Amino acid sequence: MVDAVSQIGDFLERARAADAPPVCWDEPPWDGAQAALHWLRLAPPPSRRTVAARPVSRDEVARLCVAMVATCFDGPGPPSWSSHGLETALDAVAAATGDTPEPLLVAAWNELGTRSLDRVTNNFCRALGICVLTWEPKERPWDLRWMLEPGTQAQLCLRYWTMAKRPELWNDELEATTVASLGPHAEP
Repeated sequence: MVDAVSQIGDFLERARAADAPPVCWDEPPWDGAQAALHWLRLAPPPSRRTVAARPVSRDEVARLCVAMVATCFDGPGPPSWSSHGLETALDAVAAATGDTPEPLLVAAWNELGTRSLDRVTNNFCRALGICVLTWEPKERPWDLRWMLEPGTQAQLCLRYWTMAKRPELWNDELEATTVASLGPHAEP
């Protein structure tokens, strides 16, 4: 068995090589990461709770989110996803953080920084944005201030579709620059 201090990143690397070690899913950090690892098809389904007693560390959550987003962006081609997959990814990350699944958006933002904006990428951003906007519970606060920074067209598309989660951050100047950069992908 891998002990509780083992790194989730190491587990992910070994799992990619089909050499994932057995772990005790009732112990940290595995109890907190189980839902996300199950989403990645690397763990059995969690048996009893949606939020771990001790959330997974920020660095480990980031590693999980990068792996989760990578499943949508397999290679240089267009992304592929399902709305159900995005919804369950948000839930799995929330279980790992004990908070909002914002780290999944950060991972998507970072991946979109290397992608051009086309119709399929716009649709991915829209689908993820809709999932974020409808994700429960609504009382958990999202930060999203990091999305105010300049970005690529694909990143700004994600900002366009998700910023309604924090409408107080949206202003006329931000809207104008975002919509102008989206060109034909902007909603009328």
